[in-house]
Amino acid sequence: GEPIILDGVCTGDNEIFAHYSVANVYDQGVHSKSDNLAYVMYTSGSTGQPKGVLTPHKGVVRLVIKPNFMELNSDTIFLQSANVSFDAATLEIWGSLLNGGCCVLYPDKQLDPIRLNQIINQHKINTLWLTSGLFTEWSVQCQEASSLKWLLAGGDVLNVEAVKQVQTQLPNVALIN
Repeated sequence: GEPIILDGVCTGDNEIFAHYSVANVYDQGVHSKSDNLAYVMYTSGSTGQPKGVLTPHKGVVRLVIKPNFMELNSDTIFLQSANVSFDAATLEIWGSLLNGGCCVLYPDKQLDPIRLNQIINQHKINTLWLTSGLFTEWSVQCQEASSLKWLLAGGDVLNVEAVKQVQTQLPNVALIN
């Protein structure tokens, strides 16, 4: 399939969202505070024992509105490739849209490094988040991703050789672990 492009500027009519109510939730008596729970993410972490990580609204806002570790603005074109149940999707989707940027949704079920480069180049993706495993796999052909400015990678320890490969092939990209 083809990627779906969401524009944080929200100009024009969009048929995808046309049937949803435009009523403000505050007009319906719903009031949320910054310390209220936004979501719970379950992880086994390094222990192997599942546990819920509670994320308040203020944690989401701190992550996606003008973060201090990277630049998100109206020039941002972020590729949303993480599963929506993974916390990286919060940054990919809301980090781009709430800062006036663009979010391109990865169209396939499985991430493939060659297809990833095609989408990066086709849509001039400048911001990307990859798991450490995909980062290692992608590092072999990363030089094809010429539009990237920001590359975030993590979820586990990064392969040192993959980091060196990416830094050599993409010297102008800010790599954040």
